[in-house]
Amino acid sequence: MLLVGLCLGVGALLVLSSIVFVRRALVYSSNRTLIAVVVWQLVSVVALLVWSSNTARPDLVELPGWIALGFVAFAVPLAFGALLDGKWSVPPRPGLKIMTIALLTLTLTGSVGAVAVAIVPSLIRTTVAGKQVPITAETLQNGYSIAVHIPPTTSGFSARDANLWVPPGYILHPDVRRPVVETMMGQPGDASLGATLNALHALGSNALQNAPFVLVVDQLGGRNLNPPCRDTVAGRVTTYLSVDVPRWIRANLPVPDTRTYWTVAGYSHGGDCAEFLEATFPSIWSNMISVSGPDRPGTPHVAYAIAHYFGGSQAAFDASLTATALRAHGHYKDTVATFATGALDTKYGPGVIEVASLADEAGWHVSTIIVPNSDHIGVTLNEGLKFGYHKLLTTGRFPTEGATPPRYLCSSQATPSTCGGYQSATLAGSIALIDQGLVIAFFVIQLLLRLRSNPKHE
Repeated sequence: MLLVGLCLGVGALLVLSSIVFVRRALVYSSNRTLIAVVVWQLVSVVALLVWSSNTARPDLVELPGWIALGFVAFAVPLAFGALLDGKWSVPPRPGLKIMTIALLTLTLTGSVGAVAVAIVPSLIRTTVAGKQVPITAETLQNGYSIAVHIPPTTSGFSARDANLWVPPGYILHPDVRRPVVETMMGQPGDASLGATLNALHALGSNALQNAPFVLVVDQLGGRNLNPPCRDTVAGRVTTYLSVDVPRWIRANLPVPDTRTYWTVAGYSHGGDCAEFLEATFPSIWSNMISVSGPDRPGTPHVAYAIAHYFGGSQAAFDASLTATALRAHGHYKDTVATFATGALDTKYGPGVIEVASLADEAGWHVSTIIVPNSDHIGVTLNEGLKFGYHKLLTTGRFPTEGATPPRYLCSSQATPSTCGGYQSATLAGSIALIDQGLVIAFFVIQLLLRLRSNPKHE
């Protein structure tokens, strides 16, 4: 309603100002007003050109937005000209007149600016998961991180907030739906994006532009907690990761509901999660990245895990293994999986190799990297994530859906600044042509009026 009111207000102002000018043109000469209008329109055009050259994405403004901006460029000068030369609503004292003109001009400029921003929200921001993402040179280069809360509606698991990374490719083309990676980090730890963003930056700007949404979720419930990545007495972690989180993704992110676009990833404790989830729910995810993921929950304290989380039942524990899930659900032959471990990681490394071998036997497309001179942490994490993202980026496993948004008067090859400048110049040229027509009409009307008021006497 606010937008409608502002638009109606600016429209009424434009109509009123136009009536005032027509009336003056028909009654008396008003050259000073005409000059003021033209000068202020030139100022508006220059401001528009400066704005388009200093805005990150002026080319995202489509034709209706440019019409709105052109409308503003006409409304402000007309209103100012009416105030400058008119006698309505302006106090007779020079000081008060100047103050009134300045105040009304600022109010008008703010109002029409609000209209322009409301009509063309892509000028300054886009919205993801209900949060505002600013469109700036920084976000267009590096993306944008947002803390989000994922309700444990089905699982009841007490998870901490997740962290979402919006890739710069999406900010560049917000009408294009992109893939998503659901990621879990290790224990002890937090739902941090740091390692993932380090890996993507290390792959270069092209990888950043083509990257998917990355959602790092909390599967622990606390930094120092260590529940198995299963539904146990410690919490329904599997249900949270396979039901609550995907439901939130579908409801909040522009991601196609097709497994080709979905990846599950993890490191250490999170790597076990990724392996188990991919093996158990292959209909949700088509791709997997596991870095230093153990082959069984609770590693290396397996006996403790069996006693405290699985009711002391070896059978229940065995049923929870990724190997068991692979034998039962490994029939999705198009699953692409990458495994990484450090060459010096004697505690978790053998389990990584074992699960990778079982996944290969189940028909997955498996790639494995053993990072030399590295153990469980540090270099292994960075190199493992780089390896996984590079594999998925270079084999076309991160597709996008939808055409890039059309750009008014611009080819797809034009840079944002070039396109915005061309669009601004087109608008400026249109205003100049209209101004020239109005000037000609104005003086023709004045000439006719003078001839009428001073007829020739024979």
